[in-house]
Amino acid sequence: MLVRYERQTAKSTGKYSSIQIPHPWTDEELNKVDEDVLAEEICGSKVRYWEDVNVGDELKPVVKGPFGMTDIIAFCVGAAPVQLAAHGAQLRQYKKHPAWGFRDPVTHAWEPVYGVHYSVAAAKGVGARYAYDVGVQRHCWLVNLLTNWMGDEGWLKSCNAQYRQFVYHSDVIWFHGKVTKRYIDGNGEYCVDIETDGINQRGENTIPGHATVILPSREKGTWPVEERLPAKEFRGIGKGVYF
Repeated sequence: MLVRYERQTAKSTGKYSSIQIPHPWTDEELNKVDEDVLAEEICGSKVRYWEDVNVGDELKPVVKGPFGMTDIIAFCVGAAPVQLAAHGAQLRQYKKHPAWGFRDPVTHAWEPVYGVHYSVAAAKGVGARYAYDVGVQRHCWLVNLLTNWMGDEGWLKSCNAQYRQFVYHSDVIWFHGKVTKRYIDGNGEYCVDIETDGINQRGENTIPGHATVILPSREKGTWPVEERLPAKEFRGIGKGVYF
């Protein structure tokens, strides 16, 4: 993963100064966001067969936001690629590796540089406008879109995307997908290519991408998940029952 962001240059030129952060949501807008979030559909055990998919089909959108402190804390607890600690244990690390931490100008507490994702002071200190998401966190949201649609018996073969903009605290992202190709690949698997995006409330595509999903075939009786499990773990014919 490679991320390029002109933090200090952007700060000195005011490149992003026109963006109002936190976003000035109205109550009506927020109610509509909540409705969109709750409209998420998970295919789950309902099998989506390759024969039932057509080029041009659109995936049911997945909506995340407004992105907030608890969202990033939950991600950090479960998947942060850095070691977060506290008190003396963390301070000893900062003394050994000064570039790993900084003293917060408001609270005067030692904080990790990773704090750009949840500390406004840290984010502004590196030239960003506000605290922002982790790229791979947003990619996980995109994967939600795909796995919701393909169901338990589909296999996500690939999911590629570009991180174009930060998702700042208070932002909302609408994830969309559209089937662009339906084919049988060289391995005889039943594939679907999907173009994806993640549009924020400013109309910016923060994560354009494309993915390939392998689906079960009703006519041929193929099950991509079954093909990837040891034979002894599969019990059942055509229904994906795993013990």
